[in-house]
Amino acid sequence: MVRDNTTRRQMLQITGGAAAVGLSGLAGCTGSFNGGTTTFKYGHPNSPDSVVGQFASKLSDEVESRTEGEVKINVHPSSQLGGVSDMIQGTSSGSIEMGHNDFSALGQLYEQMSVFNLPYIYEDRDHLMRATDPRSSEVLQELNKELVDKSDIRVIGGWYYGRRQLTCNSAIKKPADLNNKKIRAIPLKVFLTTVRGLGAQPEAVDFSELPSALATGVVDGQENPLVTIDANKFYEQQSHLMMTSHITLQLPVYINEKAWQGLSEENQQTVRSTIAELRAESLAEGKQKEQELRGTLQEKGMTIIDESSGLQLDAFKESVNDEVESAFSGWSDLVSRIEKI
Repeated sequence: MVRDNTTRRQMLQITGGAAAVGLSGLAGCTGSFNGGTTTFKYGHPNSPDSVVGQFASKLSDEVESRTEGEVKINVHPSSQLGGVSDMIQGTSSGSIEMGHNDFSALGQLYEQMSVFNLPYIYEDRDHLMRATDPRSSEVLQELNKELVDKSDIRVIGGWYYGRRQLTCNSAIKKPADLNNKKIRAIPLKVFLTTVRGLGAQPEAVDFSELPSALATGVVDGQENPLVTIDANKFYEQQSHLMMTSHITLQLPVYINEKAWQGLSEENQQTVRSTIAELRAESLAEGKQKEQELRGTLQEKGMTIIDESSGLQLDAFKESVNDEVESAFSGWSDLVSRIEKI
């Protein structure tokens, strides 16, 4: 992981000269100030028909319409512009202008950004959206400034993505039930810590290999939002769905700082306001989708385990919070401030 004291020069070394590509790419754009068109590349890892993929496309359409063609955003879904690190580092160098991903992905450039992915930090979805709103969240504004200074990336909005839930081939009702079970985890500190806190042994498995890892027993289970569980048909390998809701996710929309400053104030405001409107829509649509998917996954054969059927949610929260406090003791002030938003 790139530490939070990484200099911009170090990041340019890491990207192997990608900055030169970025500068040439930006030079090929016609600036908004002279009445021409500015074209941005927007990269993200989700499929174009996913909820967040659709909102990226809506942003493209709305911005082009509202700026009367002065700003165009060409969306490249499904990791067409590279893996997570490639897209993040490309945006830092300027070879890619925009995108959305996970806060922990931005944490590879400035570690404290991962604080917004900590488990059980939000009271509900609305609290998540307040805490991650760059227009009003003082914590995000503070960390955003550091992110700009260290990596030339600015968060300008985000899409609601969902709450991560646990799946397994047996009923899991308390942390002790995960003893000796291997649960696939994203190989980043926040997610590894969370899975360990749930009571399991975290196993790093590439997402593309996860279905076969579940089918062959390399791992006993996994954790993801319901949209991901359904889209990837994990119900074909997993019998039980535990509604642990351990991490609530917004995927931040970010932009290269030089590209952002190249826009007129009017067009900056148009981009901001458009994202804000669509951001609210993403929350409303996400809530409805989660409710529908719970029933859909049950119809597809999964047994739902929630508090009404014996899930000891408080026990999971206590166990996870203990693990987080140990692993991220230096973030206690940030966590306290976020919890009060």
